[in-house]
Amino acid sequence: MKELLKKTGNKFITFLILLYPLLSSIGRFIPLADTILTLLIIMTLLCEQLPKKRKILKYCLIAFLFWISYSMFPVTTEHSDHVKMLIIFLGAFDAMESHLYKKAFVVIRRYRKTLLIQLSLILFCNIAFVFLDAGYSEQYTKLWSVSAYRGIYVDPHQCAYHICALLIIMLWISKIQYRRYYFILVAGFEYCAAITGARVPTVTAFAIGAVFAIDFVIRLKRERFDNKGNFMIAVMMSSLILVLVAIILIMNTTFGSKMLESIGKQNFDNGRGSLRTADILLFQKSDWMHKIFGNGTDGVINYHGNMKWGQPIWSHNDFMQVLCGMGIIMFLIYCLEWIKCLVYSFRMSITSGLIVILMIAVAFFNGLYIHSRLTILLPLLFIYMNYRNVDISNELDTSEEEKQVDSICQS
Repeated sequence: MKELLKKTGNKFITFLILLYPLLSSIGRFIPLADTILTLLIIMTLLCEQLPKKRKILKYCLIAFLFWISYSMFPVTTEHSDHVKMLIIFLGAFDAMESHLYKKAFVVIRRYRKTLLIQLSLILFCNIAFVFLDAGYSEQYTKLWSVSAYRGIYVDPHQCAYHICALLIIMLWISKIQYRRYYFILVAGFEYCAAITGARVPTVTAFAIGAVFAIDFVIRLKRERFDNKGNFMIAVMMSSLILVLVAIILIMNTTFGSKMLESIGKQNFDNGRGSLRTADILLFQKSDWMHKIFGNGTDGVINYHGNMKWGQPIWSHNDFMQVLCGMGIIMFLIYCLEWIKCLVYSFRMSITSGLIVILMIAVAFFNGLYIHSRLTILLPLLFIYMNYRNVDISNELDTSEEEKQVDSICQS
């Protein structure tokens, strides 16, 4: 049984990574692609976790908590979607120490040209949508009072978060074999993220882009300079150019406009602090049953709709949404998952741990688990940070896995 699950899991992870850029980017136009991608993710994680008895008991408890919180509010239109995304988040983090992401690396290394073709086409389409009305969200434009770019995705936040996921794949492709034109692809994706106006995911995209620049631009240039002084002059000149580019981006992109507006109004979280305050009050006023098992996802959304701003939205904060929607037991499970990930990442490297801290901040200030297209690839980012200074061909002996991947794709 274990061998069958292993072979099945190998098939799912192969097709998941091989088709990931395409399937994650056409859901707005072909909803079936989004469904297929979700099924691939869930089946991959199931095959990874089912052989582990302790994990099965853990997920049985989680399923029970989800069912109880589901029954806490009569309307359940949003709860199942949040449950699905949270299961993907927990499953991905649980699989970080397994061989699942080693297999993912094998697929990236083996079929990087196919992935690059997909990434290039996606960037081309996103750039084309900059000049089309369909590339902008009317809803967010009215809400933000600025042009809200969404590219080929459903909304600006989804666009920026999906770009973060694509940049993680670009990091691994570059680590395997860097080419100069990869910088153009990364710069193009960064520009698309910057004009969305979604500040938190854009900062995340910039952080991943900074890692790319340090690893594949600055370090490679250093190897070309025999004199350290000349190298430092080159770094200073490059930094000056980057500062000028940053100023241009701030003055001429939606991201920059919203950041300047936030600084002027001293409202850095776009009013989400009020949501956090409201959620704390909701938890405090709840009876012991609702404190333990939550008010249901829809209960929290409905509660926000009855507040003074009158907008039925989720908390945009993973910790508060889980605490109020699914209860304190589920909240502790969620927090322990982050703590376990943080400890594991710091054991790998300091930079990996710092990236985890950045993602915890994203989860707190904007919400993360609902963006499953990114969370499924986050372990790849954490693991990458551990191998930044390592020759991965020596560290990851994947000859056997590569044979399995080849046989899967040929079949």
